[in-house]
Amino acid sequence: MSTVALTSDLIFSAKIREVAAAVGAEVLITKTVEKVPNETTYVLFDLESRSFPAIETLKALKLKLPNARVIGFFSHVHCDIAESALAHGANEVMPRSRFVKVLPDLLRS
Repeated sequence: MSTVALTSDLIFSAKIREVAAAVGAEVLITKTVEKVPNETTYVLFDLESRSFPAIETLKALKLKLPNARVIGFFSHVHCDIAESALAHGANEVMPRSRFVKVLPDLLRS
């Protein structure tokens, strides 16, 4: 399985790398859909990245990889983006606090 984290948040990038190393998973971290490999099957998607507009980027991602499983994460105070992401192809969305808790399991699966 090929896993990508689409985020520009340096703190979350470091956290994802740290957890991936701890569970023996490989994760490519990128800021653009163009750098997401075509064989990617699993995407951890930062719905609040400052480098890209979330919904437009999600649409482009789903056009490129219609069968990829997309897990979006967001700040708990921005539930509106979560609803929009689900409407535009995200398979699951969760607040950052929950994302951090389940990240080891997400990377193992």
